Amino acid sequence: MGTNEYKEYWETVESIAKDIVDSSTFAELENHDCHGRAWETVDGSEYVSYYYKNIVVLEYTDNEDAFNSTGMGLDTSKGWRSILTQVAFCAMLQDVQDKIERLISERIEKKEEMIEQYTDRANAERESGTEIEIDMLLESISICNEKSGMEYFFQNDQYNELIKRYEDSNVEVFNGEMDVEDLILADLVNW
Repeated sequence: MGTNEYKEYWETVESIAKDIVDSSTFAELENHDCHGRAWETVDGSEYVSYYYKNIVVLEYTDNEDAFNSTGMGLDTSKGWRSILTQVAFCAMLQDVQDKIERLISERIEKKEEMIEQYTDRANAERESGTEIEIDMLLESISICNEKSGMEYFFQNDQYNELIKRYEDSNVEVFNGEMDVEDLILADLVNW
């Protein structure tokens, strides 16, 4: 077995894990709801489908004994190739799940850093005299800073578009943990 097989196997594990994490919401990641997709993806992988690829998995996995912890019993009725496939599946699944866990930790850490940065930027805007008022009844947003003379006013369709954009961003990026006012104030730098 060569280093190319090693590299290809771990690139596949990385790619599967990254695709699953990238297509998951923060809520799914924090609740670990994405592992079912790992099962399905690994089950359809060439590393599980082809016997010669099963051997590659077992050569390079970090989890050659993963079948012991899955709770799956080995079906020995179909011969050694079936056993090889089952063991390779469990090993690769655990490799992918381990990588998913690392990516989730990185994503959550990054989210927490971004929340801190956005909160700091919003607070800096407030300290510089910027005020924001969101009036849901009148469907308006007023942002002003008397010191700098800055004024923004959004109403009706503009208000709805702005609120939707920041609420969607809050859910997608921050899992709903940011205040919409803080998001808008933090983003003023980009206006």
